Amino acid sequence: MIQTTVSFIVDELNDYIRLRFNTDDDKVILSSISNLDGSPAIKEENKIIATLVGIEQERMINAGSQFATGGGSFAKSNPPIFLNLFILFSTSFPGNLTTEALRFIGVVIGFFQGKNVFTPENSPNLDSSIEKLVFNIYNTTFQEQNHLWAALGAKYVPSVL
Repeated sequence: MIQTTVSFIVDELNDYIRLRFNTDDDKVILSSISNLDGSPAIKEENKIIATLVGIEQERMINAGSQFATGGGSFAKSNPPIFLNLFILFSTSFPGNLTTEALRFIGVVIGFFQGKNVFTPENSPNLDSSIEKLVFNIYNTTFQEQNHLWAALGAKYVPSVL
């Protein structure tokens, strides 16, 4: 389900960028930022890299216990688990095109500002087993950003989480 969700949002963002810039090129790719040896994971430039950097259980939503009846008896089933997926959208543009990097991060932000809730009703390509996806920008302090980029084994580039 996690892979389906992240791939879906990458596809949706690519569709948005293709329409906005009248291009056939996929600008957003799902990838790590760096390999285990510290080398860059992708060699392509002029891309936005979508990287899953964290998964946590959403504790504010209490699904409670669920009971099912069958033949006059009750059986307890486990409630659904709601997850927060932290996806980092970072840029892979050559150093002299930092304005392009900022422009495309702005496009990513604009995409989620225009549509931050995805349901089967407003997103026909959403997997039918997914009830709803909600996206919010996650604010990090400079210290948290520093730790994140160090953990990723990369130097900071324009990005949004």
